[in-house]
Amino acid sequence: MHGTAPFLGPVLDAVRTWTFSPPQTDGQVVEERMGIVVQFPQSFRPKLTVRERKYDPPSKDSIDHAALPISTIEPDYPLKTVAEPSVVLYNLIDQQGEVTSTQVLRDVEPFTSAILAAIQKWQFVPGKEAGANTDSAMVVVVTFRHP
Repeated sequence: MHGTAPFLGPVLDAVRTWTFSPPQTDGQVVEERMGIVVQFPQSFRPKLTVRERKYDPPSKDSIDHAALPISTIEPDYPLKTVAEPSVVLYNLIDQQGEVTSTQVLRDVEPFTSAILAAIQKWQFVPGKEAGANTDSAMVVVVTFRHP
């Protein structure tokens, strides 16, 4: 887990209220690890810090984990808008750490287009199961704040 005040506590509280349907293969429930990324892009213009964030990869001792971002780019706040929405994406990350599919779970245009453009620049380490790279799922939540 990575996070800073004042965001980490409220994000963990919110995630604890979520429910998921179990993943299935051929009608059978299967075990799966899933990462959750929540990002709050800066609302200041001009930007006070860089838009790119770097994260440490999991330790070499980590045998099992979902795919994790190691580099993210904040989406641009769409011009001529005044909303503060959250966009939610469901991504599949392959064994090489590449996004193979993205499903929009909460669509709020033009904010959805902004995060879809930004996430193409994100970099991931793949998930691991028993020490081997594996495909895994990731939920990405981006909450925009009006400048």
